[in-house]
Amino acid sequence: MKYGYARIFMQEKGATDQLDALKKARCKKIFKEAAVAKRVKRPALQRCLKALERGDTLIVWKLDRLASSTAELIVILDQLRNRGVKFRSLCEAIDTAPRRRGVKARRKPKSSNDEIEPVRRFVGKGVDKRIAVVTDATSAGFWFPAWYRYYAGEFGADALHVVTYEGKRREFNDLAGLWDVAHSYDDELRPKVISSLVRSLLLTHDVVVRCDVDEFLIPDLRKFEGLKDYVQKCELPYVCAYGIEVFERSGDTELDASVPILSTQRRHAITNSALHKIAVTSIPLDWWPGFHSANAQPVFDDLYLFHLKFADIDLRVAWFEFMKASVPEGSFEHTYFSCTMADLMAQKQSLSEQPCRVDGWSNLPDPIELQRFFATVTRDDNGCCQGEFFLAPASFVIPDEYRGKL
Repeated sequence: MKYGYARIFMQEKGATDQLDALKKARCKKIFKEAAVAKRVKRPALQRCLKALERGDTLIVWKLDRLASSTAELIVILDQLRNRGVKFRSLCEAIDTAPRRRGVKARRKPKSSNDEIEPVRRFVGKGVDKRIAVVTDATSAGFWFPAWYRYYAGEFGADALHVVTYEGKRREFNDLAGLWDVAHSYDDELRPKVISSLVRSLLLTHDVVVRCDVDEFLIPDLRKFEGLKDYVQKCELPYVCAYGIEVFERSGDTELDASVPILSTQRRHAITNSALHKIAVTSIPLDWWPGFHSANAQPVFDDLYLFHLKFADIDLRVAWFEFMKASVPEGSFEHTYFSCTMADLMAQKQSLSEQPCRVDGWSNLPDPIELQRFFATVTRDDNGCCQGEFFLAPASFVIPDEYRGKL
């Protein structure tokens, strides 16, 4: 059954247009109310949401009639999806009902929470895509300032959405797109929350960029001006970024994250297949813990993921100590963050002793490494696609084109 919801603003000239549009959409029942400034409870909307059952469709004239903010919109749309209710917004041409006539349905993963793919609006050449950037963070320190500076510089601060955890919200109060989870940091919970947020954001955005706070997505700078230029021009439904581990080499000085890092303070990196992650998407996806895998086969393009966790040993030790104190003792997360300084120094020594190729572009990407990776990619019964984790046999010097970009 189709239900309509109308919210009519005071002194609105097109009030009848809204109701006429809902009637033309064949709504069997229309719930309507006047929009009153600073009104928290909307009784007509509450009655409408209560009436909806699995298989029903909720139709609105515009998105701003359903919600007054992006935060409220995402919450409502996520609730509708979980209840099996379809949604349409007439003016924005958004429709979460599966496509039928003449369109062959794609194979869905064997998973209990198969996504409902929204009908995407075509974004033509010369038209800017609506882009959101998503991460999760437990602290406004460590790598977060560099993450914020880089991605806000590419897309603007309003495009950033940060998920944080129990007791951490006050550190991020200045952010507009902040989502706090009433739970401590949990590696199993993270991908579920992020996948749900990405799915909701794609109803109001064309593309979502997802990465950790110590991960920086930069395209091939011989072809693109930067990440925004790449995302605007990308025609793929999703992209798996090629994973690069930037590391502190013996002889490197202490890192200062407030000034340029790549090709200046840190010049060496190595391919790490564990970092081959789907990081840009225009379709809903489900990720698994660590975001190393998702319910889609990896598809690479001219996009690289520079991972800075190994870029400074002292900073990593401090972060591990902070995280260890933030999670329950005996948990998987507590064990993971219990890595010692001796362990990290041994890793640093091992990476420093790797053979090093001076021509970094010969490793971006490394065709032999990619062939090895693809040979190991499998899909399990839950639809999870993942390849083997390994480091390349040689490190490389980061190309000078990346100097000052991060």
